[in-house]
Amino acid sequence: MHSWIRIALIQKYFHIMLISVLGSYGAGNLGDEAILLGIRKRFPDAKFVVFSHNPKQSSKLHPGITARPLLPAGIRSYLTQFLNGNLRTSLALLKKSDRILIGGGGIFYDSLFSHGRNPIKVWHARVRLLKFMKFPFELYCVGISKLEKNASQLRMKLICELAEKISVRDQLSKQYLQTLGVKDTIEVLADPAYELQPPLKNAHEGTFQVGISLRAWPKIHQTFQQVREELQQLAEQPDLQILLIPMSLGRDDDRKVLRKFQKSLPPKLQACCTMLACSTPEQALEIIGNMDLLIGMRLHALLFAKLTQVPSFPIYYDEKVQAVLNT
Repeated sequence: MHSWIRIALIQKYFHIMLISVLGSYGAGNLGDEAILLGIRKRFPDAKFVVFSHNPKQSSKLHPGITARPLLPAGIRSYLTQFLNGNLRTSLALLKKSDRILIGGGGIFYDSLFSHGRNPIKVWHARVRLLKFMKFPFELYCVGISKLEKNASQLRMKLICELAEKISVRDQLSKQYLQTLGVKDTIEVLADPAYELQPPLKNAHEGTFQVGISLRAWPKIHQTFQQVREELQQLAEQPDLQILLIPMSLGRDDDRKVLRKFQKSLPPKLQACCTMLACSTPEQALEIIGNMDLLIGMRLHALLFAKLTQVPSFPIYYDEKVQAVLNT
């Protein structure tokens, strides 16, 4: 039975709310997957359709959802999904949805980490499809990075004008949208990952565990120096453990930059390092929750530390990090 037929029957006979979520899911980023977990916790009685970079992975990571491929945003993807039937099924599910949420997280940006792509252009194309099909949608708990291109700023404003409702995850994003000329009401909601349940603490007496969460960015060698200086203050502790925590295993594979960082350390500190394997947000939350200290760049690694009351040394490589943590 097609997924949209099954969901239609569930809605008809059980009156269950259907929510479709479009974001950056299935791309190997544990922060994004934590956001999806948090959204589901905010709507515990709803049935979810999630549009994902990797539907099979999303179905495995989030049992109970209906995972679909990302909506097309170009001629080739439109044609491919039209011919293989995916577009028809996806549109049928969207039509049945009680709410369509675009978000959450920092999905709107046009530089720094875009790898030559322009995500604003892609999202504008998807939004135009939703509007053409007369499917009302909301921007939900999104983060808005500063857009460098005039065309991106215009598209961001148009996306907001087409949305039925707008909520952002920090005050800075709200202020930035207002500078772009967005007149609609903008609500500020906490990042959905705050909905996750902090784990029980596990005692690890006899060791001092420091977690390191880094990501690639243009000034990474300056960051290496900054983190090394912090670790040098702990180097004389005989029980020091340095746990390297990759929060992204997809296109932005944190393991690459963490290995480079480990090689940049003095031999004594290198010997203290262990690369961890985190495949779910819950695993990352539990690991970070049992640290003695976290030194991090990744927003959701720092958010997990805050959630579990673990002392942290944030590296504010982007305005969003401080803005979200202060919300």
